[in-house]
Amino acid sequence: MADMVFVYDGKYETLKLIIDTHYSIGTWRLYQNDFTPDEDTVEADLVEADFAGYARITPAWDTIIPDAFGRATSLDALHTFACTGGGVTNSIYGIYFYDDTANLLQFVYRFPAPISMALAGDTIPFRGKLLDGNLAPP
Repeated sequence: MADMVFVYDGKYETLKLIIDTHYSIGTWRLYQNDFTPDEDTVEADLVEADFAGYARITPAWDTIIPDAFGRATSLDALHTFACTGGGVTNSIYGIYFYDDTANLLQFVYRFPAPISMALAGDTIPFRGKLLDGNLAPP
């Protein structure tokens, strides 16, 4: 018996549904505690950033296209978290995506090393990527 194949049009529609129902209504957030996420991670495990100038970011997903391997792919816009200086200093350990409507943590990524957000001009640029309905590390 032959394997079932998930054709590109099906992947496209599935990814579009995921973007429309989950990844367009959530926000990107940074966390500041030294925490290594796993499948059992919940939002309460993460301490959200609070450095001067911090704000949650709403995604802006691009057109869904096939990549070189036939996977349905969509890139988020290039975003930047920026510190305005003064106030609270944070060591940022990672980024997460939270579905604000469903109150559901969707994705957590720990950076290879903490990033200091203390001075005006300190930034963390990132761009989300969806591959066949899964968030890929920024």
